[in-house]
Amino acid sequence: MKLLDLFEQKIDNSKFKISKNGLNFIKCKEGFSSKEYLDSNKVKVIGYGTKLKNGDKTISEKEAESRLLLFIEDNVHKHLRNPNIIKVQLNQRQFDALCSLLYNIGIYRSVVFLQHSLKKSPN
Repeated sequence: MKLLDLFEQKIDNSKFKISKNGLNFIKCKEGFSSKEYLDSNKVKVIGYGTKLKNGDKTISEKEAESRLLLFIEDNVHKHLRNPNIIKVQLNQRQFDALCSLLYNIGIYRSVVFLQHSLKKSPN
């Protein structure tokens, strides 16, 4: 491989989605609650920290995992796959770690962080 080839490598993070290990890590750190509770921002949440839907009072662990995964797929993935935000090639573990970060500190604060922090390798 020539040195010039390193600079011409195309960045493509579009194929990534959170792995089972990444999802389990978030679940472990969030903890499960079958009943609604207030998160650190005083927002009512349920399960693994997702917002209430239709006045939920309880949730099963299976439904909570489905909501968590849907939230990550709908909100987190699109930012991590955006080449204007992530300007480096990620591996699966890096992608999972960033999914966890974005989920925990919030999507919109995370995007600002990523735009300023990940212009070089995330290692």
